[in-house]
Amino acid sequence: MTKRKTFYADIASGLRGCNFTLSPCVASIRYNNRHNKIKFAFWAFASNGEFGREWIREAEYKQAADKVWRLVLKPGGLDFFAVRLKKSLKEREKFRAYVWQLLPRLKNLDQAQLIKAYDEFIGKYNYYFGLGVMTFVYESDLSERFLRLLIKNGRPVSDLNAILKNDYRSFMLESETELAAIKKAGPGERRERLIAKYLADFFFIQSDYHSAPVIDRAYVLAKIRQARPDEPAPRKAGLRLDREEKTIARLLQLTEGLHDCRKKTNQVGLYGLFRFLEEASRRHHQSLKTCRRAFWFEYGDLLTRPEKMIKILRRRSRASLIFADGREYYLGYPALKERRALSAADNLRGVPASAGFKRGRARLIFSRDDFGKIKAGEILVTTMTRPEFLPAIKKAGAVVTEEGGVTSHAAIVARELKIPCIVGLKNLTRIVKDGQLLAVDADQGTLKIIKK
Repeated sequence: MTKRKTFYADIASGLRGCNFTLSPCVASIRYNNRHNKIKFAFWAFASNGEFGREWIREAEYKQAADKVWRLVLKPGGLDFFAVRLKKSLKEREKFRAYVWQLLPRLKNLDQAQLIKAYDEFIGKYNYYFGLGVMTFVYESDLSERFLRLLIKNGRPVSDLNAILKNDYRSFMLESETELAAIKKAGPGERRERLIAKYLADFFFIQSDYHSAPVIDRAYVLAKIRQARPDEPAPRKAGLRLDREEKTIARLLQLTEGLHDCRKKTNQVGLYGLFRFLEEASRRHHQSLKTCRRAFWFEYGDLLTRPEKMIKILRRRSRASLIFADGREYYLGYPALKERRALSAADNLRGVPASAGFKRGRARLIFSRDDFGKIKAGEILVTTMTRPEFLPAIKKAGAVVTEEGGVTSHAAIVARELKIPCIVGLKNLTRIVKDGQLLAVDADQGTLKIIKK
């Protein structure tokens, strides 16, 4: 019997998802390391099949942030990130159009054609997703350092929105703009054309690692009730930055774009993965819940050897997905251990991302299944937010997350909504319990548990 491997690392976050959608992250990291200057030394995810924890080695990520900081302060140091963003913007739209055209054909393909289509799809997904995945390595640490620099120079956290405001439009803003146009059009032929366009442009908008619902005309008509045109925030007059502040601010602006491209590509890819998996489940009358335990490279086996694969997957109740020292590991058992024990604390410190102070009850939100739990003014506590979290964020009095930096989805949306937000609160969802009374001080980046 082969000896089981053990990897020691630090828990970074957690989320709901399955092996089939999370395992491609390892392959995308391999692509990133081949083609980008900013490389991963370690990343892992440990899953129980439907929920798991993301693992990193914090010291290595801090070293990567050091490298990025030094790189961009050199003459021409920002050029690499600007070129990468330009390429990512172009490539993500190619991938979206490709997936939109591909998926309706799946049911009409024979088995060999379906496997070939999947192999082509997963190759493209790993490539396109890998273009922007590097921001995960440095974004949180760099955001924290930038905040410290601003505070040292006497600038309040409330200046962040003005400092980071730029002309980049996220795909969520583009979605809101199209929904507002549909609402404005009123019933009729033009509205129907706009709905069809929205479905082609944003068919993936509800996708995450746990599920990828198919949206339709009824979904769009329901969404336009809350749609509002984008109103750009005014720039703050008289805000002068020194060279170091200006350079790092520009890097974070470029990172915001790269992060957004990565997120859109990720959601498009997840939508495609679920459609492929559903097709394999349908053809062989196998439980979709069991099929979700497969790793990305086992898709062909699900189709050609379904009975054998299902037996394997039924035994695979836990899995570890690991990239370490240039190698990929897909293991059907728990292989990760913490390098240091979790220490409970009443006060947590993270990165201030949107200024303000708020007291309220904690509501732990991990996916859209939890959105009904949060009431107006409560504190949204999560690992990280994604575009589908917007309805819950709009109800929240403040947002606190385990992951991310000042250009993360939670940070950007919180600043637009003018609610307090702290990101990068390590082990947040393991320490804070649902219903606890919290005090969020997003000027200082501290979260206090008032009542347990």
